[in-house]
Amino acid sequence: PLEHGFVLIGTCTNGDLIAVDTAQQNGTVWYIGHESMHEKSPRSNSVRVADDIVGFVARYGDDDFPWDFYDAKQ
Repeated sequence: PLEHGFVLIGTCTNGDLIAVDTAQQNGTVWYIGHESMHEKSPRSNSVRVADDIVGFVARYGDDDFPWDFYDAKQ
């Protein structure tokens, strides 16, 4: 988390982490897959889902917004 450049802000319904990037793309929102997060670095096991927290909150729950890491990867 912080050592990997993320601040955790919540979890998806399946347990995937929701994080804000504080190192490479400041302020962007990412999902971190929970199933393999102990086997891979969070950075390599994450997918960007929003440009910022405002955009994330505005879209979260929309039918076409990804619900978790695997949904976002597709």
